Amino acid sequence: MISLRIDIAPLIATLLLSLRIGIALFMTPVLGGIGVPTMIRVFALLGLAFCINLGLQPPLPPLASDPSHLAFAMCMEALWGALLGFGISTAFATFLVGGRLLDLQMGFGVATLFDPASRAQTPLLGLLLQMCAIAAFLAVDGHHLLLRALAASLQAVPLGTVPLRLQPQTVLAQFGLMFSLGIVVVGPAVFCVFLADIGMSVLSRVLPQANIFLLSIPVKVFAGLATLAISLPFLAPAMNRVFASMLRYWNALMGI
Repeated sequence: MISLRIDIAPLIATLLLSLRIGIALFMTPVLGGIGVPTMIRVFALLGLAFCINLGLQPPLPPLASDPSHLAFAMCMEALWGALLGFGISTAFATFLVGGRLLDLQMGFGVATLFDPASRAQTPLLGLLLQMCAIAAFLAVDGHHLLLRALAASLQAVPLGTVPLRLQPQTVLAQFGLMFSLGIVVVGPAVFCVFLADIGMSVLSRVLPQANIFLLSIPVKVFAGLATLAISLPFLAPAMNRVFASMLRYWNALMGI
């Protein structure tokens, strides 16, 4: 009799790893779009998880294969994937928040675009800023850094580990940074639109017979767009702060 024994530990580790990195990556606007067919995304994710599992030094320890331990490990990996993906999604949502604020100041509050990647109404300038951020992120090989960070998370937080070091204030602080850094990104443009509002209010006192409301709309649009266009080349420090906050969040999350 010839008995074949198949070690399913690498398969279990690959499936659990794909759950962690899949949730984390699909929460990002870079890789979470709906334009890619589902089967292609699933096979690409499994292949990526398999390659990361093979390349880890030292390799992952064997996991228990009984159903109760496996179900618990799957829940923990889904939780870790959501926590890691939250840091990525808030980093890119910073630009949506800033763009929405500028839209409201300029009078574009009712003008939204349909984003096919998320199937949601997106702020006009917020989508523009987020696309610039995605382009900059890919241009500096941020996606490579993202994959390396996901692989490093396995050493800091092994598969199926209970998040004992998780502190709620870490998540809340990252959520607050999304708004504060969003204001930093569009701060100059918002300030110029505010100055245009002050100028229009003074002009309405000087010329009460003029329709200042209709005049203020193109003035604020021009002031906001012109300032935003001038400040776009200088957005690199703000983008660095946004992406650095994502890495600090991950380090705090994993207790590094």
